[in-house]
Amino acid sequence: MEQKFNFFCQDHPSEQITRVDPSQHSERDLYCTECIFNATDTQSLSKRVQKLEAFLKELAELFAQNKPKIIEKNQTPSELSTLLEKRSEYLSMMTQNIELEKVKVQKVFDIISTATQEIITKKREEYLKSLDNQLVNFIHRFSSLESQILKAYPTSDSLNQLYPSLEQLTQRLQDTKGPSDLLTVIKDLKGDAFELKHPNRENFIQSSIKMLTRMVDESFKSPPVFAEIKPEETVKALEKLISDCLQKYLRFENPIKGPLASGPGQDNSNCKVTVLDPSKMSVEVSYCCQGGGTGREFAKNLLIPGDAGWNKWYGATSGKQWIIVKIGKPKYIRCYGLKSANDCDNRDPCSWDVYGKTLDGNWELIDQKTNVLFDSRYQFKYFPINPYFEMTEIKIDINENRSLREKGHWGDGTQLAEVSLFE
Repeated sequence: MEQKFNFFCQDHPSEQITRVDPSQHSERDLYCTECIFNATDTQSLSKRVQKLEAFLKELAELFAQNKPKIIEKNQTPSELSTLLEKRSEYLSMMTQNIELEKVKVQKVFDIISTATQEIITKKREEYLKSLDNQLVNFIHRFSSLESQILKAYPTSDSLNQLYPSLEQLTQRLQDTKGPSDLLTVIKDLKGDAFELKHPNRENFIQSSIKMLTRMVDESFKSPPVFAEIKPEETVKALEKLISDCLQKYLRFENPIKGPLASGPGQDNSNCKVTVLDPSKMSVEVSYCCQGGGTGREFAKNLLIPGDAGWNKWYGATSGKQWIIVKIGKPKYIRCYGLKSANDCDNRDPCSWDVYGKTLDGNWELIDQKTNVLFDSRYQFKYFPINPYFEMTEIKIDINENRSLREKGHWGDGTQLAEVSLFE
């Protein structure tokens, strides 16, 4: 069967088609379903249908050549038949699990929504209050100007109030209603006394009048306003901020790969991962035995693919251990994989924390796993993560091995066959 090539129909550019017969170079061989169903030229339509018939005939022959020779019901292995029979059970369990996760996510977003609304309400009140304060400041400024003008040019009605006699001062003290009120009056009178004793009082008042007049005039001509408000840009910035925050703290683990496998706010291209070349990385461990039973079970084996019995790292000691993989060029790590060793499942890591080293040299927690059990030897388990920064190193802190989880002690150590990283 000749290779097929994708083109776009000349008459209908939006329709992508397949050129069934690439050996023919006539441009009229390029057509789409729109051309076939709406063709007005009978001869052209006949040629196109003939090419389709030839293509279908060729395809039918391929199906016939690849059809299983013997079709019997008992040919399907029993374990696969059992798996197919459990489809409804698996689907029910998966549906239940997804519904539980949806409830969890809904609760998270309800909390975030409520908290966000409270923050917005609080900030709105703060901004409105700031505008009210501007009006209060203007009133206070105008009142100060009015007071200074009255001091310099008192009216007959304000003269006694601004320049009281001894009897009026005494009466003012007698009218106080308590210690606090009395303290306020005395403080005001001290201020008046200080001002009256000032040698340049008149000049000071006139200067104050000029300054306050200018400030009031400027405030009136150019009232306080917020800079140009752009709600659309504000919403976009807020959306990005929320998206970045959710990506960091609400991580989607163990997604099922498929056409809709992309996470929230990501396109499908983000689901494609590429394994990093192990030859361009290096590895360190907290402890390594002297080669183990084969004499070759060292840390460097973690970056060497293979199923040989010696091809593993064995830390023959009790207690927590760590593995550091140095990536080299900073990368966004999207997934990591751990491969169980050839024997002794009690040595398998069971619970661990994963950290990524930032460009600033800080370790940031990017994943946590507990009670992970490998089902067989040489089994790879993969763990997707949502990267929000470039990493130069990956550190795996092993908190438990299977022996500690199931028997309460570390046994004779921890081991792994391989570590893989994906970008």
